[in-house]
Amino acid sequence: MHRLLYVAYGRHDVRTQALYAAMSALAHAGDLPLAIHVVTDAPEAFAPLGRRVELVPASASDVARWLGPERFSLRVKPAVFREVARRYPSDPLLLADADTFFVAPVARAFERIRPGAAVLWEREYAVATSEMAVMYRFRRKLRRARFRGAPIDLGVDMWNSGAVGLDPAQFALAEDWLAFVDQVYPPTRRWILEQFAISWVLQRGGVALSACEDVLVHYWFDKPGHSAAVTAALERARGAPLDEALAAIRAGPIELPRARSYGKKANFFQRVFGW
Repeated sequence: MHRLLYVAYGRHDVRTQALYAAMSALAHAGDLPLAIHVVTDAPEAFAPLGRRVELVPASASDVARWLGPERFSLRVKPAVFREVARRYPSDPLLLADADTFFVAPVARAFERIRPGAAVLWEREYAVATSEMAVMYRFRRKLRRARFRGAPIDLGVDMWNSGAVGLDPAQFALAEDWLAFVDQVYPPTRRWILEQFAISWVLQRGGVALSACEDVLVHYWFDKPGHSAAVTAALERARGAPLDEALAAIRAGPIELPRARSYGKKANFFQRVFGW
């Protein structure tokens, strides 16, 4: 079985995004043996999917545990990934953010997940040499941090973790993903630490990485525009039989332009002082 995981809690807009995301996966599932798991504090928000997905209740105490003592929202991703991987230790697992949707067969993403090879959404830039202002600050913080007592090598690529797909052979590295976040986030407090952690752990572990942006849209770059399109698509699907709604999503994917910038370039003071 191939397992696809979404996490949607706390906010109505996130649940709406995840509903469309799961529908897009069903629309592009084809003949792939696929189990979709949605971890949520509002199962009723996913009623349109019927029994086509497994709804995993998330209580307030669950969410607090996943957030950890630092209340770091992105810690939830490795924490939930680890729990689901432990539950299904023999099946490849793909975690996709709520603000994603499939535009091609889900099988294409899973084909890139195998022993020695994993999937992240997209390669962004080289951490050690990026000229972005945010990376000067990030590097300054990371140079002072340690993971398991050792300095952190910055000679890796930053990958976007809007999708994280691992083979069971790599599930031990998912444990390292969470451990890295728990050790390195408190002294750095940089929100990009979570995706750096999985990028770092996989590359340092010798895992070959593939992107899946050709299969999966991740609209972090235009949340308002895409969220409006998602809401409109769900409204059009309202009241229709599920298979008809899925066919409409498959036939008419959301197509909006994408910005390629990952941030502003550093100015003189940021380059010199790492502000």
